[in-house]
Amino acid sequence: MRSLFNTFRGILLILMFSSLIASAQIHMRYYDVDAVALYPGLQQATGEKKADILNLLSFHYSFRDADSCRYYADSALQISRGIGYAAGEAEALRNLGHLFNMLGNFYQALEYYHHAYDMYEIHGSKRKQAELLYDIAETNYLAGDFSRTIEYGERAGKMASEANDDGTPVASPWEIAFLKATLGITYREYGDYDRSIAYMKEYLQFVGDSAFPAVEHSMFLNCVGHVYFLQGKYDSSLVYFKKAGFMEGNDPELVAMKTGAIYLLGEVYQKLGNMPEALKYHQQALATYRQFGQLEMVCLELINIGKIYNKGKNFQEAESCFRQAWQVAGQMLESGSIYANDSVADLPFAGFQIYKRYSPTEIRIFVLSSAMQANRALSGFYLARGDSARSYSYFMQYASWKDSLDQVNRMVELQDIQSKYETDRRKQQIDLLSTENEMQQNRLRQNRYLFATLGGMIILILFTAFLLFRQSRIRNRQKEAALEQKLLRSQMNPHFIYNSLASIQNKIINEEADQAADYLARFSLLFRNILEGSMEETISLREEITTITNYLELQSIRFPERFTFLIHTDSRLDPEEIFIPPMLAQPFIENSIEHGFRQLERPGNLAIRFLPDHESLLMEIEDDGIGRRRAQEILWQQDKGHKSLATAITRDRIALINKKRKKKITLDIIDLKDEAGNATGTLVRFRIPAKTLCSGF
Repeated sequence: MRSLFNTFRGILLILMFSSLIASAQIHMRYYDVDAVALYPGLQQATGEKKADILNLLSFHYSFRDADSCRYYADSALQISRGIGYAAGEAEALRNLGHLFNMLGNFYQALEYYHHAYDMYEIHGSKRKQAELLYDIAETNYLAGDFSRTIEYGERAGKMASEANDDGTPVASPWEIAFLKATLGITYREYGDYDRSIAYMKEYLQFVGDSAFPAVEHSMFLNCVGHVYFLQGKYDSSLVYFKKAGFMEGNDPELVAMKTGAIYLLGEVYQKLGNMPEALKYHQQALATYRQFGQLEMVCLELINIGKIYNKGKNFQEAESCFRQAWQVAGQMLESGSIYANDSVADLPFAGFQIYKRYSPTEIRIFVLSSAMQANRALSGFYLARGDSARSYSYFMQYASWKDSLDQVNRMVELQDIQSKYETDRRKQQIDLLSTENEMQQNRLRQNRYLFATLGGMIILILFTAFLLFRQSRIRNRQKEAALEQKLLRSQMNPHFIYNSLASIQNKIINEEADQAADYLARFSLLFRNILEGSMEETISLREEITTITNYLELQSIRFPERFTFLIHTDSRLDPEEIFIPPMLAQPFIENSIEHGFRQLERPGNLAIRFLPDHESLLMEIEDDGIGRRRAQEILWQQDKGHKSLATAITRDRIALINKKRKKKITLDIIDLKDEAGNATGTLVRFRIPAKTLCSGF
């Protein structure tokens, strides 16, 4: 899993180099329409003219004000339909697509775009069709469907290269070059770097010495450099970043784009190990970001510079940079903005702003990410200096902002699922109504259309079966998500968390800095492994063993001399090549420690074994505690309302997993007894079907 810092950096890079995919038309920026000049004419206009003005106003607001965009688009749609103005209706539908694109409801946006394209295909010009194809391509890009992005991008490029019926070109030369570069960006996100470079070179050859808008040209040069950067060809990336970063001109937009290239020059020199050059360019970018009040980039650059100082053992400067980043993050949290003032919001420091303002949700993500990174940088810095108290304080702040960011991301994912569900539901309703109408017509023509009626009924049955199957899958996913939440809560036992934090606090109070730092590091690693594992269907056996070992070592510190443990992995197994569902064993290990050994007068013994069994993995957890029956009796005496959920949750989870597998996972819990029938412990055995390249298994 990537570090959170790299995740944050990745978000910025994607925004910086994905601006093409956010344009409303092939070349028009969202603020190119002069709304003030349109209002006077709106009062006197009627018919098609009024619909056209309303559509222009809707377009103007489609990347900044959702309510105004919807109002003008709905008004244009109503007038156009009333007078039979097909082109006006199509443009209104397109603007509604822009609206939902801005709101992040990409499936709804695509529905409007496709509807508009169908109308333009009949009533409009090739120019409008090319623009709609591009709209569809860019929306699929934002939705993460790169294959459809390429499909519609290729179609848009082909149509843009054609001529209209009157012989005039569909698109200008630089718009065609624009589309070439856009496809290069898409292939880069698709991971096809060779084809990405090929399209970028076509763009460069197409532009040649012609007058191309400087801001866009700087941006595309950055894109070429970024592809080389991703390939590890740093010398080539330097060439293009320098071309982009040192173009002539002081226009604020160009300065903003050039600053992005300066920032990336610092990144490249860091990769090359040339820290003086890296520091120079990061400081230069920082100065510009401060000048223009780009707070989130100021925060990021301060962290970058602080890390360079820290690596060079200039700890005083490193601490100063990290603390400045923390203060800037606090400023963003207080204002709820990534800008020092709104006047700089349109400057394209991340490229994206050339065509589209950030949504409130995107800004919230940037603010929380900045706070998270600043606190993490300070926590790591103080931990390395041996100041575990301050490290712990900043780490808890980091964890708090990370939780907030995770909540926002989950909300975005939920909105995406809901919007897709609503789109599918509306489509299903339309299809069902269409089928019902067809069946009604067939009944009126029973003798003439008998076979058509039967065919319609068969289609309806198949469609209904498909809906039932789909609904079943949705219910299973919801159940699986709820179970994952229960599982995560069972792994992150509140008592364990509280006691662990109390242990850390106690060691800090007792001035046991080394032990506190070691405990905190193990505690953080355990939490990271649990969180990462909860998001994956399977993990390697090596990762599972690491998590179990870390958990047992923490419990050994908490309960010294209460138990010993042994983890045995058969030599015929290759833990790197075997993948199993995460955290199946942990609830039973916890039960052994918390309940099996609690009443023993001697130290307990715990054994975890991983053994081969034909094409399956045997995972065994064996303890010599007081046994399940006695442990349950004690729990009932202490808390009559106690109900253990770990075993039930694990069985439910296995049942869900087994629905997807031909070979099933099995769970057996065996009560161990001596010859006299007295409890001598518990054996938990999982049999997990697994494939491996190791010999003998």
